[in-house]
Amino acid sequence: MNYPYGIGDKKNLLSKDGTPPVFSFREALASPVSAYVGVQHIVDENLDIQLTKILLDHKQSRHQQAIKRYENLITTLGFDKDKAIIDQSDHLDENQASLLIFELLFMLKSDANPSEKQLWKYIDSVGFFNPDDVICQGGIYNLLLVLFLRRNNIGAAFEMAKLALNAYQRCESNYLQLFVHLHMAFIHVYAGRLNEAKHALDNAHNHLIKCGTPVCENAMIEITRHWVIAEASSVFPDPDQLAPLGEEIISGEFWPETFLVLVALQFRAAIRQGDVNVLEQHSGYEAMLRARGLVQLLPAMQLLRQEFLLEEKNPSANKPGNLPERQVVLLLPTTNTWQLNVGESPVQTPTLCRIRALDDMYQAKQWHNRGRFDIVMKHFMRAVKAIEDQGWLFLLESEHEFISNICKECKQRKRYVHFARRLQNTMLTRQTPQNKDLNNGAILGFTVSEVGVLSRLSEATSNKAIALDLGVSESTIKYHLKNIYRKLSVHSRRDAIRVALTKGLIAAGSRVMT
Repeated sequence: MNYPYGIGDKKNLLSKDGTPPVFSFREALASPVSAYVGVQHIVDENLDIQLTKILLDHKQSRHQQAIKRYENLITTLGFDKDKAIIDQSDHLDENQASLLIFELLFMLKSDANPSEKQLWKYIDSVGFFNPDDVICQGGIYNLLLVLFLRRNNIGAAFEMAKLALNAYQRCESNYLQLFVHLHMAFIHVYAGRLNEAKHALDNAHNHLIKCGTPVCENAMIEITRHWVIAEASSVFPDPDQLAPLGEEIISGEFWPETFLVLVALQFRAAIRQGDVNVLEQHSGYEAMLRARGLVQLLPAMQLLRQEFLLEEKNPSANKPGNLPERQVVLLLPTTNTWQLNVGESPVQTPTLCRIRALDDMYQAKQWHNRGRFDIVMKHFMRAVKAIEDQGWLFLLESEHEFISNICKECKQRKRYVHFARRLQNTMLTRQTPQNKDLNNGAILGFTVSEVGVLSRLSEATSNKAIALDLGVSESTIKYHLKNIYRKLSVHSRRDAIRVALTKGLIAAGSRVMT
């Protein structure tokens, strides 16, 4: 069956006259919430309707109601609500097997950390479904993907992603495929593969367009793209550009990890621009998370706040955060972040590639304070190699001063001189045309995003073309153009390009990539 985003070109899976809908729970799984939101008004209580109502409650953040409906349903079906459905599998038929999807969903919501042995039971449970029920099979794989990712088992997560993608390709659901590609982008960033992450986001965006560009899902892709760009280029979007994404992402069911990325981007971008209201904005996000029942994200939010206070020479007296690596990596962490999280003496070696590089840089700084140069260089050179291999420019720039001091010390000691010289001549002095133009734009009152749009005006044929290139919405491009025209005192693209060239905002014949 073909599910371009739900079922064909229908905008709503429910009939207009209030009669029972002509759709299944499987079709609801393959559709945005807007396609089946009317199910809450249906009186019919067949299994498909009940399952879809639970799904709707879950996606609209009525989690307690979803759990209550679920417990009532499994009790009615004769299952023990105090025992995992996977452990009562002898009583499952092909339709009831879809209860396992909710069991995994509620694990994610509660931030549970089941053992890998328990997770493998759910992989085996795919055999309970009809062989043609690829929607539910893909749902099991996709949820296991996230659970393995939260255990830092990148290899298993990637295998689950491939299985989920294969299932969703078989049912031709663009809506579900976009989620797998979005999750794959996270997997690649965790593993230190930024180029692969960009490719996964491009694939997600292509599927997004084919399923009608739902607002929340589009915002998640744009936020993740900004994250990858920030890690690879140390270029942050303007906070004003992130604000509408914050409103859009909470309009639907968003992946909590994506929200942490948004907050980290907003926080670090605001600090770079000297925004004195950054903590007030941060408190607003925390209040929103409490209202949505996402209290498991609050420790990570607090870690960002502590880092800001540390930068303000007012270090927190709190104990180490002890957050899992999978959360810390979402915060575009610096060595300050890592120190606040693990304390002065980390007790174990990190597993995620990005965090290992961060930990090595942190260890180098710690041993440098103790005067142990040889140990410093062991950690430092390993960190630098990871930065070079993976292209984490943000990590490089956030530790620029320390790296410069190490290079000077190498020359003074006449040790590792070639390494230090190469580092200074490449990484520390790298000034790309992008950075040059962006810095000039900042001096003249233009944001990074506005310069990025300006630089594309001469080549792009439309706002849509610029939006596709930057991975943002057309409305975002129109917003930036309005500000550009105002700041340049012009009323057309041609005049904007001419004045921008005159002011040195863009170079003739060049194109700046943000």
